[in-house]
Amino acid sequence: MAGLCGEKTVLRLAAPDAWNTTLASCRYQPVLYTSSSTTYQLAYFRGGDIECEDHSMILHWNGVPCAIWPLSCSVEGGGLTFDSLGTPVLPPLFARETPASVAKRLTKACLDFLDQMTSKHERVSWAASSPFLDSTGLGVWHDELMRRGAECRLMHDLYLDLRPELPAIKSCFRKSYKSLITSGRREWTVGVMDSPDPVVWAEFNQLHFEVSGRRTRSRETWDLQLEQIAQGERILIFLREGKNRMVGGGFFEFTQDEALYSVGAYDRNLFHKPLGHVVQATAIEEFKRRGVRWYKIGRRFFPSDEPGPTDKDLSISEFKSGFASHLFPNFIFQRKVTLE
Repeated sequence: MAGLCGEKTVLRLAAPDAWNTTLASCRYQPVLYTSSSTTYQLAYFRGGDIECEDHSMILHWNGVPCAIWPLSCSVEGGGLTFDSLGTPVLPPLFARETPASVAKRLTKACLDFLDQMTSKHERVSWAASSPFLDSTGLGVWHDELMRRGAECRLMHDLYLDLRPELPAIKSCFRKSYKSLITSGRREWTVGVMDSPDPVVWAEFNQLHFEVSGRRTRSRETWDLQLEQIAQGERILIFLREGKNRMVGGGFFEFTQDEALYSVGAYDRNLFHKPLGHVVQATAIEEFKRRGVRWYKIGRRFFPSDEPGPTDKDLSISEFKSGFASHLFPNFIFQRKVTLE
């Protein structure tokens, strides 16, 4: 396809191996940039009858792949939206050896591309984000969006640094959590599914249905997640009453650099007990054992956030914050393009 800055651009769908190789050459490998995450999100949207097309690109410089850029276009309610598979548009992620001048030029070209695409419509707005990528400073993506007049608001994400020794990592836990984790491990049997077990997966699926009260997503997405466990990119941590009924579980995604809490389901009758505490603590131990660098626990909500969070949002993020060592900014930009 036509490239940026006169260079070749290849779609992820046309060269999945090249996407994975380029990601492996990056200094930091976030979960949301993985091919498996993109594949899952596409299945999720299409299972919800949302028309979504994957335009994720492998960017080249001097004929060599140097960056990946997750990008999608969806149609819902008659509107056209550009995003990064369900999240505000992420910045391109560059290979470790890419010169700063090249990264700057291609970043500007990515934003030019979006402006060009959206300006074809009478009025279009799209959002972008500038999340934590284990780097200092705000970067060209942030700077260029602000130069173009984007409106910026602040969100916050909770992370746990997994590089210290395990006792130092656990010292970051909220003091009250330590006794809860100990008591929970006495009460329930903890299981780790890091290779596919269809019986256990079916139990977790059923628990999720019982807690939600409905089927929230397609069978295809559940099958994809089980395949991703087989590929060594996901794990399920689950709890049983003895060797019997499953009472809770958490599904996690990870790369060599980052782990992400994805899906949880816990018996509503046991919400007053530390089910989530045990699952989180076990997952953290697993990530440390596997050499993962950072655990992205989730968003930290505050009462002043816009739009205002629900009481449930605040409660869940307060629970998650008890495992975090760091609170990082995630800047969200609203870019409006209007034809004269």
